[in-house]
Amino acid sequence: MSLLRCLPLLIVVLALVVPEVNGQGKLTQDLAGKWQPVDEDKLKIVVEFTRNGLLRIVIDERQIEGTYRVISDNEIEVSLTLEDKKLTEKLSVSINGDQMVTVDSKGKKDVFRRIQ
Repeated sequence: MSLLRCLPLLIVVLALVVPEVNGQGKLTQDLAGKWQPVDEDKLKIVVEFTRNGLLRIVIDERQIEGTYRVISDNEIEVSLTLEDKKLTEKLSVSINGDQMVTVDSKGKKDVFRRIQ
C-alpha cells in the first residue's frame, strides 16, 4: 500500500490520538452530556456538550447552538451566534464527578451539575 493511499487513515488516527496525549481528550469526554446551573433562576437552562464539539444551550423553549473546542486540559473556547453576532469566549473548566465549574475571562464563576 502506498503512503499516499494511507494518508487519510493516518490523519484520522492522529486526530484521535493527539488529543489524548495532551489531556484534551479527557476533558472532551468529561464535558460530554447535559448540564444545568446549580443556581438556577426562574429560567430552565440546559447546556449540552457533544463529543464532536457541538454545543446546545436551551433556555426555556429557546435553543442556541454553537461549537466548542478544547484548548488545554482545563480550558475550552466556546463560539455562539446570537442575533447575527458571533461571540467567542474562553472558559476555564474543572470537573469533579457530576459537578462542573466554569470561569469566564471576566472572572465570572458558574457551577453546573450533570443531568445526563
